[in-house]
Amino acid sequence: MPGFIAAALVNLHTGTVLATHSAKESFDLEAACAFNSEIIRQEHRALQAIGSKSTLVDILLALSDQVHILKMVDSGAAFLYLVVDRTLTSLATARYELNQHATEISLLAPR
Repeated sequence: MPGFIAAALVNLHTGTVLATHSAKESFDLEAACAFNSEIIRQEHRALQAIGSKSTLVDILLALSDQVHILKMVDSGAAFLYLVVDRTLTSLATARYELNQHATEISLLAPR
């Protein structure tokens, strides 16, 4: 994918990074995954606090030069994290690719 920077699969409950791939050595994927785990946990708390019955599907963080997408997988026990250069990758392409991988992971998850 043009503009790919990094991706990871993360266990949400433990914060353990299960798999990673990065095109940039300078991108601290481990630290980003730890902080993004906390973002998701806080969003879950916020949804509970407002009494929402909705299920968190994904979170989009748009920066001036990057797009970060956190996509829940495995019934919310884990998330896929994708980082792309926003000048080289369209949001539609990034979401499509991420959804393809999320579907594959869901098919592999034990039931």
